[in-house]
This record gives sequence, C-alpha cells and structure tokens, in this order.
Amino acid sequence: RRPRTVTMRVTMTMRPGARMRTAAAASVPQSMRAARLRRYLGRYSRWKMAEHGPVRAIAEGGIDSTMVEAWLSMVECDALKEKIVRERGRASSAATLDLSRGEEECAKVMREAAFGGTGFFYLKGHGIPRETLDGVMRSHSWFFEQEAELKNTFRPTTKFQEPLGYKDAQVENILVEKESQTKPDFREHLRVARKRYQYDFHKETGVDTSVLDAHNISEMDGDHLHWVGQEDAGGRPRPRDDDDGALDDFKRRVEAYYSEAFKLSRQVHRITALSLGLDADAFDRYFQRPLDILMLNHYPAIKRDAAKGEVGMGAHCDFAFTTLLLTDGTEGLQVCKDKNRPVEEREWEWITPEEGTFVINFGDALERLTNGNYKSVLHRVANVSGRERKSVAFFCEPSADARIKPLAMSDGDDRGAGEGEGEEVETYARYLKRRFSGISEDLQ
Repeated sequence: RRPRTVTMRVTMTMRPGARMRTAAAASVPQSMRAARLRRYLGRYSRWKMAEHGPVRAIAEGGIDSTMVEAWLSMVECDALKEKIVRERGRASSAATLDLSRGEEECAKVMREAAFGGTGFFYLKGHGIPRETLDGVMRSHSWFFEQEAELKNTFRPTTKFQEPLGYKDAQVENILVEKESQTKPDFREHLRVARKRYQYDFHKETGVDTSVLDAHNISEMDGDHLHWVGQEDAGGRPRPRDDDDGALDDFKRRVEAYYSEAFKLSRQVHRITALSLGLDADAFDRYFQRPLDILMLNHYPAIKRDAAKGEVGMGAHCDFAFTTLLLTDGTEGLQVCKDKNRPVEEREWEWITPEEGTFVINFGDALERLTNGNYKSVLHRVANVSGRERKSVAFFCEPSADARIKPLAMSDGDDRGAGEGEGEEVETYARYLKRRFSGISEDLQ
C-alpha cells in the first residue's frame, strides 16, 4: 500500500522558525496518525477524512506552541522508530549454511545466494563444542575488564610487531573509513596470529632478513600463537609478579578456539570452492603458510549516533578471503549491499545471528579470485542499544607470497575470467600492508 500522507495548515503565533519545522514534519509518511493529531490538536482541529487518500487537518485559531512542539517530538521519534523497524525487517536477507546437511548442499545454497549478490551468511551445524565458544567469550571478557596497565603490555612497541597486539581505537585515532566518520572508532581490539606471521609478513613486504634477525624474528618461528609483548628475547613467557594463573587460562581458551576456528575456516573454503564448480581443495595452494589472524573486538556500553559519523567500527570490506565472526548476540553489525553508493545514500541492514551460530562473509581477496562474482560486503558496527558488545573475528588470510588472480568458472559459466587473465595483483602481504595503511594503522 502507498503510505498515507498527512498534511496540516496551521495559523498560530509562535517563535520564529516553528512554522517551517511544522511544514517539514507534516510531510513525513506514516508517522502522523489521525488519532495522534486529534490528541494534540484536540478541539482546535476540524477533520475531513475521505474514504481513500490522504487525511487533511485544518487547524484554525490559536494553538499553544508547547503543545505543537511536543507533537513534533512525537512525530520525529516515530519516524526514527519506523526506520529502525524497516532496517530490522531487511535483516533476514542473509542465507543460512547448515553444515550438518553436508558440504555439497551448503555449496548449492552459497552459490545461489552469492550470485544473487549476498556476501554474508549465517553458519550453523559447525560442531565446535559449546565449551570452546563459551571459553573464548570468557577470555574476551576477562581481558577487556583488566586495567590499562595489563592491556598495554600487549601493545606493539616496534613496527615489526604490527599489525598484532592490543590497541584502543580512541587512543590510536583509528578511523576505518575517513569519508563517513567524524570520530575514531569506539572500540578496543587484540590481534593474535601464529609466531611465524611476523617473519612471513615483513620479509614479503621488503624488510631485510638481517633486520628481522636483530629483532629476534626468524624463518624458523613456528605455528604456535604469538602474544605480543608477552615473551622475552629468548621467546620465553615473561614472568608476572601478580600471576594467579588467570593470564594462562585466558591464553589457553583463546588458543583452543583458534584451533577450532582454523579447521572450520578450511571447511568453509571447501564449500566455497565446490560452490564455484571447482575441486574442494582448489584453494589450498593459496594457504600453504596462511596469515590467519584472530581479532577480539570490544565495544563499550555507550550509545552512539551513526548518522553523525560515530560508530563502533567504521564501514569497510574485509581484506581477507573469508571471515568467521562469533558474537555475544548484542545487535550492532550492519551491512550495505550496494557498496558503490555514496556515503549519504547507503542503506544499512541488521545482521544478528542466533546463539551459537557464526556469521561468515566474503572478503576482497575472494572477490578478486572470482573476478567480482562473489562480492565482499561493506559493513560496520553501530551501537544503537547502548549495551556492551563483544565479538571474535577469525580472518582467513592467504600466504604472504600468494598472488590472487581471477579463476575460470566451471560448467561453461562465462561469468569469470580465465586463470591468468586480467591484471596481476601484488603479493598478498604487500596488499595487506597497503590496506592497513588506509585505515590509519600505518605499518611503516
């Protein structure tokens, strides 16, 4: 149905500018109801209501300006509520992958949704024990509840520790999207990765191995998780005077989750390959020494106005291949399907998974690999509830020396380029460094 429009002609004496506000508010669709006009204009109004079409209220005589101001406030409040309802109504557009139904079935669902423009999915039936999911969330809470003194021990102190470690976006002045933000992100984060991440990343981006050796960064660094600032020069854990075992428990739970998330991410890769008509192991060659990162995000319990450029995390597309996101269920994640729209014309949809399920999304590396057929999705975090929000993101990053070029689709599908066609991109590590620099995390 076409929205009803209520117009009002008012003759009154009030402070300058009020007449203009009244005219503007009167054109808001659906927000004005005949009952509400009767309530606020009462005996001053005469009504003429046609069986079809708009309602016209003609008010004559003097009307108390305070009454009208109160009415305007109600109208504006209703308009905002209606916008939120519309946005929430669009949140169901994300498809659901149920791993308990098998990889082939999930691949069919992914293919249909992805070629329809969807790059976000819900993921259930993953088989990760509830104890592991609860454990990483307990670790998340424990870490961000600590005093700044402890959290700051995880800060990167040299460029060779970047992009890992702890940061406070307000302190570091991190703006993910400068075009739409008026203030830095309202969040803290902690990134962890394998010990060899530092060597692979910095060597591929041009740092001489002798310099890395001087910073105790070696090609022999292994696959165990690296905690920035928590090891001495010999690679041994730094002792703490107040150590009661809580820090070790924190690390143990995060490491257990990392292991499970890694295995799940590879299953998602298999499904993605199958959905493209490729062999299930088609992407393995890009992940011989992956740069996977686990990122704990903490959003404080402060309500912010996204319309004014105040967000928990600015709008962006993930750099990686795919992302696995676990949240505490607090709303805040929004997606924009048309990332090419100007900032002021974007429409945002809510993404809120059920308890125990993941959100997965495509990143820019996968979009490049599929020649734009599987699209990364613009998303942000907006705190509209005023509640604390916790999330754990596992970024599935290719090897540092991987070169992502468009693949040919199978089954005669002509929507992709043949492998090797098109412009060759830089190595993944160089690409990653450039993208980090674009969000004020300048890895010099």
